[in-house]
Amino acid sequence: MDTAFEWTPEPVLLEKVIALANQRGQSPEAIVDQAVAVYVQTQSHSRPELSRGQELINLMRGKATAKLTTDEIMYLTRGDDD
Repeated sequence: MDTAFEWTPEPVLLEKVIALANQRGQSPEAIVDQAVAVYVQTQSHSRPELSRGQELINLMRGKATAKLTTDEIMYLTRGDDD
C-alpha cells in the first residue's frame, strides 16, 4: 500500500537517515518504516488502557491532555449520536 504524505525533515535528521541507510544497504524509506514501526509499538505499550469515561474524566480535570492527540480528544468529547 502506498500512502503519500509530505514530510520535510530537519536537514541533520535527513542526513543521518541517509547515512544509516547507506551503512545498512537499505533505502531511507526502509529505515523510516522501521523507526515508525518501533515508535508505534512503543507508544501502544506505554499508555495504560483506560475506559472512555476515565479518559474523559482525566481530560476534564486537565490530566494528561498533553499526551492525547487531537483525534483522541475529539473522540472522547464526541457524543454517541454524533
